[in-house]
Amino acid sequence: MKYLSLLFFLVTCPLNVLSQDSTYLWPTNSGKFLSSTFGETRSAHFHAGLDIKTWGREGYEVYASKDGFLNKLLITNKGYGKAIYIKHHDGTYTVYAHLQRFNEPFQEIADSIRINELNYSYTFEQSFEDQKIEVKKGDIIGYTGSTGIGPPHLHFEIRNNLNQPINPLLSNLAVKDTIAPVFSSILIEPLSIKSTVFGSFFPTEISPINIKNDTTYFDTVFIDGDFGLSASVYDQANLVNNKYAVYDLMLNFEDQTLYHEKLNRFDFSKADNMFVNRITSVNSSKRSFQRLFGQQKFGHPFLIKESQLSAPEQGIYEVVARDYYGNQSVAVIPVVKEIRSDLRYSRKDYNKYWTNNWIIQNDTLNVDLRKSDQWVTWDSTASQKIVALEDPNFTISRLSAEKHYSLTSPDYKIKVYIDSNTFFDSLSLLQDVQFINDTLSIQIGVPELVNRKNLFAQVQLPTIIQGADRLNLYQSKEDEEPSFVDSWVSGTTLNAEIPSLGRFIVLKDSLPPVIREPELVTLGNGMQTYMIKTDDNLSGIDFESALFKINGIRGIPEYDYENNSFTFYLPDFNLKPENTIYLGLSDKAGNFTSKSFLHSFK
Repeated sequence: MKYLSLLFFLVTCPLNVLSQDSTYLWPTNSGKFLSSTFGETRSAHFHAGLDIKTWGREGYEVYASKDGFLNKLLITNKGYGKAIYIKHHDGTYTVYAHLQRFNEPFQEIADSIRINELNYSYTFEQSFEDQKIEVKKGDIIGYTGSTGIGPPHLHFEIRNNLNQPINPLLSNLAVKDTIAPVFSSILIEPLSIKSTVFGSFFPTEISPINIKNDTTYFDTVFIDGDFGLSASVYDQANLVNNKYAVYDLMLNFEDQTLYHEKLNRFDFSKADNMFVNRITSVNSSKRSFQRLFGQQKFGHPFLIKESQLSAPEQGIYEVVARDYYGNQSVAVIPVVKEIRSDLRYSRKDYNKYWTNNWIIQNDTLNVDLRKSDQWVTWDSTASQKIVALEDPNFTISRLSAEKHYSLTSPDYKIKVYIDSNTFFDSLSLLQDVQFINDTLSIQIGVPELVNRKNLFAQVQLPTIIQGADRLNLYQSKEDEEPSFVDSWVSGTTLNAEIPSLGRFIVLKDSLPPVIREPELVTLGNGMQTYMIKTDDNLSGIDFESALFKINGIRGIPEYDYENNSFTFYLPDFNLKPENTIYLGLSDKAGNFTSKSFLHSFK
């Protein structure tokens, strides 16, 4: 009844008397400074808005940027955290994310739903479009925080009437910026199996040799065969040290524009194009380079023009980078079509490097994965081959992006199901299963290659570990702890949703999480409560399993995944001089633990 009453009192005037103001109000009082801009690289997508600096603090006011109606409230443990969506009278939207809390009316609505309808769930998502809850420009709708992902900041988006994010800096919103973009380096990629850069088959990164005014000069590049250029370049603004995406990027050769992109807008269905537009250099995991070629076939959302030369030519290539305010820098790259080695760019210490179509073994040796006549055919319907590459024999499957596949290894130890359009382009997918030193190791593809959808894998467990409890699959990355993969055992088969390509291991997690001592904390609304940190040695905390009580009263266990902490939250709750605290939870492998405490409150 309380929730319905709030909706009744918040419903307001008809559409014909509403403001049609087309300008946006800066959405917070923390200052007009940014930590990130639109279109930047994120782990799996393009950045959909602006990140406004809050200087390591929480609790700044967040304002409705235009008149409209509450469209949605959202709370997630990762991603947007606590977020507000407003739909404006012209059909556009604004989004405000990573909030510490909502304003009081919105918070009461969210609390009522989470407690009464969702059984004290921390996360929820609820549309309010039909209720017409009015929001006026300048209304305080929430307070800045760090939910979803820290450090503290406000993530702000403008979306058009198709719910597509558009660049907020193309509106009346602006920051002070008189600084031109900066070029860090250029990456040259060989685009055919016989192409070389400085006599090497590896992609090669070059650094500036001179900077004069706003022009950055690079060393002469010696290439043989087809090649593509990618730029590592960033923008800046006055009075802050943050690095931003460059709004306008262009590649010119003589009087011809070969490539042009602008960070205007994108559709969420194209957000993962980041993977083929933003790439790493060899032996790096940071996607710091923007490709200036080959984007048209993927429908790159920022692309204005792409017009490659009929044949790559030698001469002077220029990359032009502009920001929103016309500040411009130019990178100059001389290219000579000649086979010439340079010890400065030798890659003799690099490991094998996979592309979609071949493997680079070293500077002067490639293995073509498209011409496999000398390999043993295993399953011709899926173009599967058994291949020896100075390693144990692998199964390599040649796959078309448009088709779906069911791939079975020759020893029947692994089966992989692949939906159509899982990959951006045709490629060769490696499979391998090994059981060494009582550890089951699985290889599905390599980290250099990217999948758009999850793959589904079924692995036959070795007899010695069949029947063991708490077995799950974990992704194994160099210099990182194993990360839990959504997986389960059925009979003698381990089933798993594969989120990304690479190496995996099967591990047993039999240890429950550790629950630390409670800490007294004060929330942004002034409420005093308890926060408890937890740890788990392997599979990680299952935050949805948490049950948090104080003095026998259940509260919402608000979860911060970055420090694995739970904070007890309940509207109008007051601590007593002496409090009995209980927290029970499981890890992702199903190990349960609980702990009770008695704490005095002064």
